[in-house]
Amino acid sequence: MEHKNIDVYLTALGDILDTEEAEPVRLFICGSVALMMQGLVKRDRTRDVDCAGFVEIVDGSLMIERPVLGQPLRNAIQRVARAYSLPETWLSFRSRMLLDNGLPDGLAERLQERQYGERLTIMLASRRDMVFFKLKAAIARDKDLPDLLDMEPTDEELSSAAAWCIEQGATREEVDMVLEQLDRG
Repeated sequence: MEHKNIDVYLTALGDILDTEEAEPVRLFICGSVALMMQGLVKRDRTRDVDCAGFVEIVDGSLMIERPVLGQPLRNAIQRVARAYSLPETWLSFRSRMLLDNGLPDGLAERLQERQYGERLTIMLASRRDMVFFKLKAAIARDKDLPDLLDMEPTDEELSSAAAWCIEQGATREEVDMVLEQLDRG
């Protein structure tokens, strides 16, 4: 899917949720779509929109919760897929595994909000948090390295991201290998 069409798909999703008077939903979006929508990378194509969870307000604070899709949201996602000839997984929830080991401290306060109608809010992972996620991903998959390079992370961002990756279970050697590929090792 092309960057220029992502807003079209999300607008359609929001319109359907509004028309159906569905419960409002806040989606936590990470991955390449978060990077493209914030102008953090040059690429303009991706396979899907990565949603890692729902953003809920608990006791006045934003919290990221595991996604549990109600039928109205499922139906709306399918309707957008059919209308635009997209795969049924155009809005993917495979990234929910990010929630398993914990997110970077302060992530919820750094989320970038985009509104699509009255019932759909997209909460994008910030640049800082995307450096963390992309460094972690690059340890396992070389295909994430170009995005990380394109972001031109600062030494401070990489140092913090490296420490977080190690807390998440990566070895110092794995982190150093990626940092060397960034010419930062």
